[in-house]
Amino acid sequence: MTVDAQNLAGAVPAETRSLPPLLGTPRRRAVYVSVVTLLAAVFTMPFTGGRSLWQDESVSVMLARLDWSSFADTITEREGNMSLHSLLLRGWVSLGSDEVTVRVLSVLLALLVVPVFYLLVVRLLGTRVALVAAPLLVVNGIFVQYAQEARGYVLLLLIV
Repeated sequence: MTVDAQNLAGAVPAETRSLPPLLGTPRRRAVYVSVVTLLAAVFTMPFTGGRSLWQDESVSVMLARLDWSSFADTITEREGNMSLHSLLLRGWVSLGSDEVTVRVLSVLLALLVVPVFYLLVVRLLGTRVALVAAPLLVVNGIFVQYAQEARGYVLLLLIV
């Protein structure tokens, strides 16, 4: 049994065959997404401590530092909309409650968003679109701003 070029080409999805050689293999695309994720860290991390916490961020930190009983009461009665973020932040503030430490949680969540977003776009629109969309997400001003805030917006994006 002989293998010809047409049969080999048929085994690879047409979309992958049309990609430039630099990004033609899954491993190279994974490296690409990793580089884009590192780029997200470069855009978001240096500016997390440049300003003091604003009112909503301060409320998030204050809520996270409450005792368990008060925390549970507040989450169930008044602040249920960001309860998962508040719970994560509750564990995170044990590392510190200064501006940088509190905001790093959102930066880390934003770094998780990038590969998840890439995979979602691959599934919905294809690899070529995802290769363009991921870096566009990273340089989006609103994404960068929310990645630098100690609020649950980036966690919401990750979950959605």
